[in-house]
Amino acid sequence: MKTRILSIAAAALAIVPLTYADSFADYKQGNFTSLNTPSGTLSADAGHAAIYSKSADTTPGSLRLLGGEDKSVTFTLSDKLRRSELLHLTFQGERWTRSAPFEFQVEAKQNGRWKTIYDGNKLRAGGFSEPIRIDLKQERYEGFRFTSTTKDGSGVLIDNLRVGENKSMEITGVDVKQHQIPVLIAKEHNVVLHITINAEGARNVDTLQALQFATEGTTDLADVEAFSLYSTGNSGTFATIGNPPIDAPQVGEALVFQDEIPLIDGPNNLWLVAKLKDDAKLSHRIDASLTKLKFARAGIVDPKLDDNNVTQRIGYNVVTGGQALTRPDGSKMPCQLVRIPGMVTTNAGTLLAVYDMRWKQGGDLPGDIDVGLSASTTGGQSWLPARPIVDMKTWGDEPENKNGAGDPAILVDRKTGHIYCLALWAHGLSSGWYWGISKPGLDPKDTGQVVMVKSEDDGTTWSEPVNITEQIKDPAWSLLLQGPGAGITMRDGTLVFAGQFQEPSNGRKARSTVIFSKDQGKTWEIGTGVPHDQETTEAQVVELDDGRLMINCRISSGGRAVYTTTDMGQSWTKHPTTGSHVFNMSGCMASILRYSSVKDGADQSILLFSGPVDAGKKRRTHMSVRYSLDEGETWSKPYLLDELGGAYSCLTLIGDGPKKDIGIIYEGSQSNMCFERLTIDELMNATK
Repeated sequence: MKTRILSIAAAALAIVPLTYADSFADYKQGNFTSLNTPSGTLSADAGHAAIYSKSADTTPGSLRLLGGEDKSVTFTLSDKLRRSELLHLTFQGERWTRSAPFEFQVEAKQNGRWKTIYDGNKLRAGGFSEPIRIDLKQERYEGFRFTSTTKDGSGVLIDNLRVGENKSMEITGVDVKQHQIPVLIAKEHNVVLHITINAEGARNVDTLQALQFATEGTTDLADVEAFSLYSTGNSGTFATIGNPPIDAPQVGEALVFQDEIPLIDGPNNLWLVAKLKDDAKLSHRIDASLTKLKFARAGIVDPKLDDNNVTQRIGYNVVTGGQALTRPDGSKMPCQLVRIPGMVTTNAGTLLAVYDMRWKQGGDLPGDIDVGLSASTTGGQSWLPARPIVDMKTWGDEPENKNGAGDPAILVDRKTGHIYCLALWAHGLSSGWYWGISKPGLDPKDTGQVVMVKSEDDGTTWSEPVNITEQIKDPAWSLLLQGPGAGITMRDGTLVFAGQFQEPSNGRKARSTVIFSKDQGKTWEIGTGVPHDQETTEAQVVELDDGRLMINCRISSGGRAVYTTTDMGQSWTKHPTTGSHVFNMSGCMASILRYSSVKDGADQSILLFSGPVDAGKKRRTHMSVRYSLDEGETWSKPYLLDELGGAYSCLTLIGDGPKKDIGIIYEGSQSNMCFERLTIDELMNATK
């Protein structure tokens, strides 16, 4: 993690250790029976508890009560805390299952007896809760016990466990984090700094009166419409409450916020937030540092800054969940989630981004889903409003939630300039997971359909969907679909999409392949499946200098399966970069693209690759781009764009001449569809 850590000089402020049980980030992951922490000892019977990779914040590690009946962990307090009057017990929790049964409770031990102090049967699933604060009434305790009953293989997650003492307040530390995340045009609140003031005690409460920031690392303050400061108390999740925005300072001026903010026992979270102007430059960066704090009791504090050269790139919030978007009938409706990007640059230089418009659900097909399009005629500096281009309406007299279309892939025919977009159409079902319920056959009532729309006017208008399923699907397969992402035009004019199909005879195991046309999209053919020993699914293709097609495929367990073909997928050769030793990432869609080729007159041949890099933690974070100078035999170090997010992505080239810029659209931490633009020199210089 790239963060700025501010440590307070001992002469300015006394540093007292926080009485945290732990954030669990520093402990070895796996099952345990005994674990010593600064505040006491965690103990559990074998098979009851573990340290798990997921966490409530960005640093991996949490306490997990394992699945099963009456699983428990006991937290025996240190001698010091057993002698102290305690104010509260706080933690963040997550129900690690939506299935029954589910029971969770917290007990406290006093005078050798246990009593229930928290009923957690309504603990949330699908993410950690806000801090749960249990009032301990300024009494003495011997320890606490967490107990759950859940389905096998599930459990309860606990993080940021803390015991608060009844004493005069002390400021014990200030932590400031600046994450490597983009700051986006068309986004109201962009977090630049996260400040945490750690305080202990509830008597003689201190007050934060002022904070001062410097912004010298910002390329041009004219890009910023306003900075604002928000306070979220104990919650480490950003929310738009607190101070109103103020104007950005001029270059060289300090940015000062003055207020009277009473501190609370525990972490006090504040956020420096920026709003960019619409004409902020995508090549610029935003930066800030905290230079001074003023407290009513502790006085003025001058933090020491450990500089690690984090500056935040400017990007664009193309479209994101919750926005009111245009429906196929022209009406406006909030779209719950936007996912699965594909992007191309047309022959006229227009950027076209496609994606799922998941109107009423966040999950995959089936459902009320259309393929949406956003276009930019300014190289990504501005984007036109989103609109649907693939809508199966109420085909077969079924409602729209039984006629969803998604997982798009888009391609530009470089010979004609025509644009093709493929989508998976799921007819007749409104629930379930289409990946697991589509059947063999060719009829829309039985199996998923591959439909195609076409534009001959640079993406302005699109044809009605054309069903090409019978041309390319083997009736024995359970499911066939495209990429998703983007396809290519080969040097001989062949149009190529990546594809994937399921074989019922092989336990519905999926195999990646290629879908191609040799007659400019009039008819389509399909190759055989990649013969990998694990399932391969979402893929992208690139043409190598020697004429081979290289396919780079998702492996659900992590890493990539990379194969080449000389006969349009009738046979495949395994590439040495297959596995996790090169592409160290979780199971996820990724993008591969040719930047330049000596075959086209360039000085050198360069390939590009984008995807999340998570060091084997099986999380979709750390969206990065890398390059290869030897046709994919070796790859550069990843260039980090978003350390907190990054799932599906798609690359394209922007501009004319030998040194084009690189455009990327991806599912990021700051937007469902985040766009960034970078130069090849920036990429190469950053990864030397």
